[in-house]
Amino acid sequence: MFQMNKKYQILNGSVLKITAIITMLIDHIGAAILYFIPTLFLLNPENQKNLELFYGIFRNVGRIAFPLFCFLLVEGFVHTKNVKKYMLRLFIFALVSELPFDLAFYDGIAFVHQNVFWTLLLGLITIYGIDWIIQFARREQVDFSKVKNQVLMAIGLCGVGMIGGGLSVLMNTDYSYHGVLLILIFYVLRHNRIMAGLIGYMTFVTFLYEPFCLPAFIMIQFYNGKKGLTKTKINYQYIFYAFYPVHLLILYLIRMLMS
Repeated sequence: MFQMNKKYQILNGSVLKITAIITMLIDHIGAAILYFIPTLFLLNPENQKNLELFYGIFRNVGRIAFPLFCFLLVEGFVHTKNVKKYMLRLFIFALVSELPFDLAFYDGIAFVHQNVFWTLLLGLITIYGIDWIIQFARREQVDFSKVKNQVLMAIGLCGVGMIGGGLSVLMNTDYSYHGVLLILIFYVLRHNRIMAGLIGYMTFVTFLYEPFCLPAFIMIQFYNGKKGLTKTKINYQYIFYAFYPVHLLILYLIRMLMS
Protein backbone atom coordinates (compact mmCIF):
# COMPACT_ATOMS: atom_id res chain seq x y z
CA MET A 1 0.00 0.00 0.00
CA PHE A 2 1.52 3.30 -1.14
CA GLN A 3 0.22 6.34 0.68
CA MET A 4 1.29 9.10 3.01
CA ASN A 5 2.56 8.29 6.50
CA LYS A 6 -0.44 7.86 8.80
CA LYS A 7 0.76 10.48 11.27
CA TYR A 8 0.20 13.11 8.57
CA GLN A 9 -3.24 11.84 7.63
CA ILE A 10 -5.30 14.33 9.63
CA LEU A 11 -8.30 14.96 7.37
CA ASN A 12 -11.50 12.97 7.84
CA GLY A 13 -14.37 12.47 5.42
CA SER A 14 -16.38 15.38 6.76
CA VAL A 15 -13.52 17.82 6.14
CA LEU A 16 -13.28 16.61 2.54
CA LYS A 17 -17.06 16.87 2.08
CA ILE A 18 -17.27 20.37 3.54
CA THR A 19 -14.33 21.49 1.40
CA ALA A 20 -16.01 20.03 -1.68
CA ILE A 21 -19.30 21.74 -0.87
CA ILE A 22 -17.75 25.15 -0.20
CA THR A 23 -15.63 25.11 -3.36
CA MET A 24 -18.62 23.87 -5.37
CA LEU A 25 -20.70 26.76 -4.03
CA ILE A 26 -18.00 29.26 -5.02
CA ASP A 27 -17.85 27.68 -8.48
CA HIS A 28 -21.61 27.87 -8.94
CA ILE A 29 -21.77 31.48 -7.76
CA GLY A 30 -19.43 32.21 -10.64
CA ALA A 31 -21.34 30.10 -13.14
CA ALA A 32 -24.89 31.01 -12.10
CA ILE A 33 -24.48 34.63 -10.91
CA LEU A 34 -21.30 36.30 -12.16
CA TYR A 35 -21.57 34.79 -15.64
CA PHE A 36 -25.01 36.33 -16.14
CA ILE A 37 -24.26 39.78 -14.72
CA PRO A 38 -23.16 41.34 -18.03
CA THR A 39 -26.57 40.50 -19.49
CA LEU A 40 -28.39 41.94 -16.50
CA PHE A 41 -26.58 45.23 -16.03
CA LEU A 42 -24.88 47.80 -18.23
CA LEU A 43 -21.28 47.83 -16.99
CA ASN A 44 -18.45 50.08 -18.01
CA PRO A 45 -15.24 48.47 -19.40
CA GLU A 46 -13.34 48.67 -16.09
CA ASN A 47 -16.08 46.92 -14.17
CA GLN A 48 -16.28 44.35 -16.94
CA LYS A 49 -12.58 43.48 -16.48
CA ASN A 50 -12.98 43.16 -12.71
CA LEU A 51 -16.01 40.95 -13.21
CA GLU A 52 -14.11 38.68 -15.59
CA LEU A 53 -11.26 38.44 -13.07
CA PHE A 54 -13.55 37.39 -10.23
CA TYR A 55 -15.42 35.00 -12.51
CA GLY A 56 -12.15 33.25 -13.38
CA ILE A 57 -11.10 33.04 -9.73
CA PHE A 58 -14.44 31.59 -8.62
CA ARG A 59 -14.46 28.97 -11.39
CA ASN A 60 -10.85 27.96 -10.74
CA VAL A 61 -11.50 27.51 -7.02
CA GLY A 62 -14.47 25.35 -7.98
CA ARG A 63 -12.20 22.85 -9.75
CA ILE A 64 -11.33 21.44 -6.32
CA ALA A 65 -14.81 20.06 -5.66
CA PHE A 66 -15.41 17.28 -8.17
CA PRO A 67 -12.30 15.13 -7.53
CA LEU A 68 -13.16 15.15 -3.83
CA PHE A 69 -16.72 13.99 -4.56
CA CYS A 70 -15.37 11.18 -6.77
CA PHE A 71 -12.92 10.03 -4.11
CA LEU A 72 -15.60 10.06 -1.41
CA LEU A 73 -17.95 8.12 -3.68
CA VAL A 74 -15.39 5.32 -3.97
CA GLU A 75 -14.83 5.37 -0.21
CA GLY A 76 -18.58 5.13 0.27
CA PHE A 77 -18.81 2.18 -2.12
CA VAL A 78 -15.98 0.30 -0.40
CA HIS A 79 -17.49 0.73 3.06
CA THR A 80 -21.25 0.71 2.43
CA LYS A 81 -23.30 -2.22 3.71
CA ASN A 82 -25.93 -1.82 0.99
CA VAL A 83 -24.68 -0.56 -2.36
CA LYS A 84 -28.17 -0.75 -3.90
CA LYS A 85 -29.50 1.76 -1.37
CA TYR A 86 -26.48 3.92 -2.15
CA MET A 87 -27.41 3.83 -5.83
CA LEU A 88 -31.03 4.60 -5.03
CA ARG A 89 -30.05 7.68 -3.02
CA LEU A 90 -27.95 9.01 -5.88
CA PHE A 91 -30.76 8.29 -8.36
CA ILE A 92 -33.36 10.11 -6.24
CA PHE A 93 -31.16 13.17 -5.75
CA ALA A 94 -30.23 13.14 -9.44
CA LEU A 95 -33.93 13.43 -10.27
CA VAL A 96 -34.60 16.04 -7.59
CA SER A 97 -31.60 18.12 -8.67
CA GLU A 98 -32.35 18.22 -12.39
CA LEU A 99 -34.82 21.11 -12.34
CA PRO A 100 -32.72 23.33 -10.00
CA PHE A 101 -29.69 22.52 -12.19
CA ASP A 102 -31.53 23.56 -15.36
CA LEU A 103 -32.90 26.72 -13.76
CA ALA A 104 -29.54 27.78 -12.34
CA PHE A 105 -27.58 27.34 -15.57
CA TYR A 106 -30.17 27.46 -18.38
CA ASP A 107 -33.06 29.55 -16.99
CA GLY A 108 -35.52 26.74 -17.65
CA ILE A 109 -35.94 23.06 -18.40
CA ALA A 110 -33.11 21.87 -20.63
CA PHE A 111 -32.23 18.36 -21.74
CA VAL A 112 -28.81 19.25 -23.16
CA HIS A 113 -26.84 18.81 -19.93
CA GLN A 114 -27.47 16.68 -16.83
CA ASN A 115 -26.40 17.37 -13.25
CA VAL A 116 -23.40 15.83 -11.52
CA PHE A 117 -25.42 13.27 -9.53
CA TRP A 118 -25.95 11.36 -12.79
CA THR A 119 -22.18 11.21 -13.31
CA LEU A 120 -21.64 9.95 -9.77
CA LEU A 121 -24.42 7.38 -10.19
CA LEU A 122 -22.98 6.07 -13.45
CA GLY A 123 -19.54 5.92 -11.84
CA LEU A 124 -20.95 3.96 -8.91
CA ILE A 125 -22.76 1.52 -11.21
CA THR A 126 -19.56 1.07 -13.22
CA ILE A 127 -17.34 0.16 -10.27
CA TYR A 128 -20.12 -2.04 -8.90
CA GLY A 129 -20.17 -3.93 -12.21
CA ILE A 130 -16.40 -4.30 -12.19
CA ASP A 131 -16.44 -5.52 -8.59
CA TRP A 132 -19.21 -8.01 -9.42
CA ILE A 133 -17.16 -9.52 -12.27
CA ILE A 134 -14.10 -9.84 -10.03
CA GLN A 135 -16.08 -11.44 -7.19
CA PHE A 136 -17.79 -13.82 -9.64
CA ALA A 137 -14.40 -14.95 -10.97
CA ARG A 138 -13.20 -15.59 -7.42
CA ARG A 139 -16.31 -17.56 -6.48
CA GLU A 140 -16.02 -19.68 -9.59
CA GLN A 141 -12.29 -20.05 -9.02
CA VAL A 142 -11.50 -19.08 -12.59
CA ASP A 143 -8.08 -20.24 -13.69
CA PHE A 144 -6.28 -17.09 -14.85
CA SER A 145 -3.23 -19.02 -15.92
CA LYS A 146 -5.18 -19.61 -19.13
CA VAL A 147 -4.89 -16.85 -21.71
CA LYS A 148 -8.54 -17.31 -22.71
CA ASN A 149 -9.76 -16.46 -19.21
CA GLN A 150 -7.43 -13.48 -19.02
CA VAL A 151 -8.80 -12.14 -22.30
CA LEU A 152 -12.42 -12.68 -21.24
CA MET A 153 -11.78 -10.91 -17.93
CA ALA A 154 -10.12 -7.96 -19.69
CA ILE A 155 -13.00 -7.72 -22.17
CA GLY A 156 -15.55 -7.83 -19.36
CA LEU A 157 -13.86 -5.17 -17.24
CA CYS A 158 -13.16 -2.85 -20.17
CA GLY A 159 -16.68 -3.38 -21.46
CA VAL A 160 -18.25 -2.30 -18.18
CA GLY A 161 -16.01 0.78 -18.07
CA MET A 162 -16.87 1.71 -21.65
CA ILE A 163 -20.60 1.30 -21.02
CA GLY A 164 -20.45 3.59 -17.98
CA GLY A 165 -18.42 6.20 -19.83
CA GLY A 166 -20.56 5.87 -22.94
CA LEU A 167 -23.79 6.45 -21.03
CA SER A 168 -22.33 9.58 -19.44
CA VAL A 169 -21.53 10.89 -22.95
CA LEU A 170 -25.00 10.04 -24.29
CA MET A 171 -26.65 11.74 -21.33
CA ASN A 172 -24.13 14.62 -21.44
CA THR A 173 -23.70 14.53 -17.69
CA ASP A 174 -21.52 17.02 -15.84
CA TYR A 175 -17.86 16.04 -16.44
CA SER A 176 -19.09 13.32 -18.84
CA TYR A 177 -16.86 10.25 -19.21
CA HIS A 178 -13.97 12.08 -17.55
CA GLY A 179 -15.87 11.86 -14.28
CA VAL A 180 -16.56 8.14 -14.67
CA LEU A 181 -12.90 7.61 -15.58
CA LEU A 182 -11.73 9.43 -12.45
CA ILE A 183 -14.01 7.29 -10.28
CA LEU A 184 -12.53 4.20 -11.95
CA ILE A 185 -9.00 5.44 -11.26
CA PHE A 186 -9.76 6.02 -7.58
CA TYR A 187 -11.35 2.57 -7.32
CA VAL A 188 -8.74 0.52 -9.19
CA LEU A 189 -5.86 2.28 -7.41
CA ARG A 190 -7.55 2.59 -4.01
CA HIS A 191 -4.64 0.74 -2.36
CA ASN A 192 -2.11 3.07 -3.97
CA ARG A 193 -3.45 6.52 -3.18
CA ILE A 194 -0.36 8.40 -4.34
CA MET A 195 -0.49 6.79 -7.78
CA ALA A 196 -4.26 7.35 -7.94
CA GLY A 197 -3.69 11.04 -7.20
CA LEU A 198 -0.96 11.40 -9.81
CA ILE A 199 -2.86 9.60 -12.58
CA GLY A 200 -6.13 11.29 -11.66
CA TYR A 201 -4.58 14.76 -11.72
CA MET A 202 -2.78 14.15 -15.00
CA THR A 203 -6.03 12.87 -16.49
CA PHE A 204 -7.86 16.08 -15.57
CA VAL A 205 -5.03 18.30 -16.77
CA THR A 206 -4.65 16.39 -20.05
CA PHE A 207 -8.32 16.00 -21.00
CA LEU A 208 -10.03 18.90 -19.22
CA TYR A 209 -7.17 21.41 -18.85
CA GLU A 210 -8.01 21.92 -15.16
CA PRO A 211 -4.69 22.36 -13.32
CA PHE A 212 -6.43 24.18 -10.45
CA CYS A 213 -7.92 20.92 -9.20
CA LEU A 214 -4.50 20.04 -7.70
CA PRO A 215 -5.43 20.93 -4.06
CA ALA A 216 -8.12 18.22 -4.14
CA PHE A 217 -5.63 15.49 -5.02
CA ILE A 218 -3.25 16.78 -2.34
CA MET A 219 -5.98 16.76 0.33
CA ILE A 220 -6.86 13.18 -0.56
CA GLN A 221 -3.35 12.12 0.48
CA PHE A 222 -4.05 13.48 3.98
CA TYR A 223 -7.32 11.52 4.36
CA ASN A 224 -7.33 9.26 7.43
CA GLY A 225 -10.19 6.96 6.48
CA LYS A 226 -12.54 8.26 9.19
CA LYS A 227 -16.04 9.61 8.53
CA GLY A 228 -15.91 12.60 10.86
CA LEU A 229 -19.33 13.87 11.91
CA THR A 230 -20.80 10.63 13.28
CA LYS A 231 -21.38 11.25 17.01
CA THR A 232 -24.41 13.50 16.64
CA LYS A 233 -28.04 12.61 16.01
CA ILE A 234 -28.19 14.82 12.91
CA ASN A 235 -27.96 12.84 9.66
CA TYR A 236 -25.30 14.91 7.94
CA GLN A 237 -25.29 12.51 5.01
CA TYR A 238 -28.63 13.79 3.73
CA ILE A 239 -27.69 17.40 4.45
CA PHE A 240 -24.70 17.01 2.15
CA TYR A 241 -26.91 15.46 -0.54
CA ALA A 242 -29.66 18.06 -0.21
CA PHE A 243 -27.23 20.98 -0.38
CA TYR A 244 -26.75 20.45 -4.11
CA PRO A 245 -30.33 21.06 -5.35
CA VAL A 246 -31.10 23.59 -2.61
CA HIS A 247 -28.14 25.88 -3.30
CA LEU A 248 -28.77 25.75 -7.06
CA LEU A 249 -32.37 26.81 -6.54
CA ILE A 250 -31.30 29.64 -4.23
CA LEU A 251 -28.74 30.90 -6.74
CA TYR A 252 -31.40 30.90 -9.44
CA LEU A 253 -33.78 32.89 -7.23
CA ILE A 254 -31.03 35.39 -6.39
CA ARG A 255 -30.38 35.93 -10.09
CA MET A 256 -34.09 36.44 -10.71
CA LEU A 257 -34.21 39.05 -7.94
CA MET A 258 -31.21 40.79 -9.45
CA SER A 259 -32.95 41.00 -12.80
